[in-house]
Amino acid sequence: MHISVWPYSLSVVMAALYQGTDASSPDKYLALKDVREVKEETTLDEKLFLLACEKGDYYMVKKLLEENRHGELNINCVDVLGRDAITIAIQNENLDILQLLLDHGCQATDALLVAIDSEVVGAVDILLNHRPRRSSKPSIAKLMQRIQNPEYSTTMDVAPVILAAHRNNYEILTMLLKQDISLPRPHAVGCECTLCNAKNKKDSLRHSRFRLDIYRCLASPSLIMLTEEDPILRAFELSADLKELSLVEVEFRNDYEELAKQCKMFAKDLLAQARNSRELEVILNHTSSEDHVDKRGLLEERMNLSRLKLAIKYNQKEFVAQSNCQQFLNTVWFGETASYRRKHTCLKMATVLSVAVLWPLLSVCYLLVPRSRVGQLIHTPFVKFIIHSASYLTFLLLLNLYSLVYNEGKKNTMGPALEMIDYLLILWIIGMVWSDVKRLWYQGLEDFLEESRNQLGFVMNSLYLATFALKIVAHSKFKNVEDTERKNWDAFHPILVAEGLFAFANVLSYLRTLLHVHHQLHTGTITDLYGSDAAGVWEVSGSLPAGVVLFHHRAHTAVREGPERT
Repeated sequence: MHISVWPYSLSVVMAALYQGTDASSPDKYLALKDVREVKEETTLDEKLFLLACEKGDYYMVKKLLEENRHGELNINCVDVLGRDAITIAIQNENLDILQLLLDHGCQATDALLVAIDSEVVGAVDILLNHRPRRSSKPSIAKLMQRIQNPEYSTTMDVAPVILAAHRNNYEILTMLLKQDISLPRPHAVGCECTLCNAKNKKDSLRHSRFRLDIYRCLASPSLIMLTEEDPILRAFELSADLKELSLVEVEFRNDYEELAKQCKMFAKDLLAQARNSRELEVILNHTSSEDHVDKRGLLEERMNLSRLKLAIKYNQKEFVAQSNCQQFLNTVWFGETASYRRKHTCLKMATVLSVAVLWPLLSVCYLLVPRSRVGQLIHTPFVKFIIHSASYLTFLLLLNLYSLVYNEGKKNTMGPALEMIDYLLILWIIGMVWSDVKRLWYQGLEDFLEESRNQLGFVMNSLYLATFALKIVAHSKFKNVEDTERKNWDAFHPILVAEGLFAFANVLSYLRTLLHVHHQLHTGTITDLYGSDAAGVWEVSGSLPAGVVLFHHRAHTAVREGPERT
């Protein structure tokens, strides 16, 4: 006892000496300021009442309430922590006592929020069933509060829903949403409406915090599942909005980025719930519109993969990289050639080379009998990729032949307007233009222009078409003019302009090849074709010939035109 009292006595003596020495200057020492509210001390009966509510003594609480006829017991008393009887009953999950307290008229001001925060489902149910109805004539004080603060009525209504969504409690949210409580949709980022400007001017922090709370509520997986017909689409849209908000509300960037990641993971987890290929097919092919999807044709004809394309548009990497999605994509990619992945690397390369060499014959077979066994095999995305690649390589070989060999005899003259190789190149260019038109039709102008390969292809095809158009114009304009040497032509002669456009288009053609190889290396197509070890070799083998051919073409042109220019 003496040991415990001694330090306290010593501190009191030292404080007295300190105050005595500096009594003339009271500002020299610190004084403790009591900032706590002065509360009335609870009586013995009130302490017994609160203790009975905490321990769950139903009969004691009932006895105290029944004996309180003259109001000697304050049933709304609070303990030292500021908790009333209803709060104590909720936190200790004494639901029978909670019901008893409500029946005897105990105030339940914040009881619903306490029950939601404690995630006591039974207490929330009891409070919702005993919530007093709002009178049709609100008091003057309430009306003045709503006039002064437009957010008051909205906040009072949606605060339980927001808190339940923050806790992500499915059962409690279900109960609250049955009360016809609607959440306000937050305005767009950078909204300049009168209401947003007024709120931002009055209290910008409160406005930003309220927006963050609403979005944290909207990003709740339980709320999305309960309120949205298409939860995956809603998760995509929310993640995009939250990502945009993170760039505007930089003070809360981490919060918005965390919510965006939560939405992405929610969409990924939903996709992981697919139990078989049929369910996965329905999810990945689902469209928000009511367009009918034909299911009577080939497998790939009904594989529009609209939801997967939407995930790519919204940059949902987690959704696309989900294992179920990747397995399904591999199944669709290889189709009838599923055994290809289990073959040896040498057999893989032999298969690819065989299809690449026989691509003209396979294309004719597909045009004649598209529904046959061979037609279905050719319609497989894996085989179509090889055929398209082989066709484009053939187009590049024709360009090399045209640039390096075919123009050798036309050093000084224009020659005929169009020759056999010109018609072959025009045939390929028309095919590429038709492919771009189809892609533009199905994707739309905005999505079409977002991809760099589409922009590059549009410029390349335009240059080729302009080249052949200028050649036709030149021969129609100068067909009756005597042939003169090239060095005497005008600088803007149509043939010279056409050759310049053709050379630039050739550069873009090889650049398109490099971009295509780089894209396929990152998406895994070339790795699937040849394996990871051969992917790097393919990249080098695709880039070196382009550089060699372009250098040879430029050197050949300089040697041929050098003496003429001098």
